[in-house]
Amino acid sequence: MAKRKAILRYWILFYFWMAVIFAGSSVPAENMPDIRYSFLSLAVHFLEYFILGLLCIKVLNESYLAPNIESAFAMALIFCFVFALSDELHQYFVPGRMVETKDLILDGTGVLAGLLLYVRKRNISWLK
Repeated sequence: MAKRKAILRYWILFYFWMAVIFAGSSVPAENMPDIRYSFLSLAVHFLEYFILGLLCIKVLNESYLAPNIESAFAMALIFCFVFALSDELHQYFVPGRMVETKDLILDGTGVLAGLLLYVRKRNISWLK
C-alpha cells in the first residue's frame, strides 16, 4: 500500500510539472523579462526538462508501465521530446513568443541528462 501511495505521488508530481512548464510557456512575451538569449534562459530550459525527464522515467519504471529499464528510457525520451515539441509549437500561438530550435535542443538535452542520471543512480548495467 505504501508503494502505491509513493507511485501516486510521483504521478501527481509528473503531471504538476508538465502543467508548470505549459503555464510558463503561456505567458506572453510582454509580461516576461527579456532573458531570451541569456544564460538564465538556457538554464531554465535545461532544468525544467531535466526534472521532467527524471519524473517521467521514475513513473514509468516504478509503475511497471515499461517491461524493463531500457523500455522505460526509450518511452520517457520519446514522450518528453514530443511534449517539448508540442510546448514549442504552443508558443507560436502566444503573443510575442516564437518557436525556437535552440530551445527544443536544450529541452531534449535536459531530458537526456535527467534520464541518464536516473539510470546511472540505479546502477543499471547497460550504461556502465
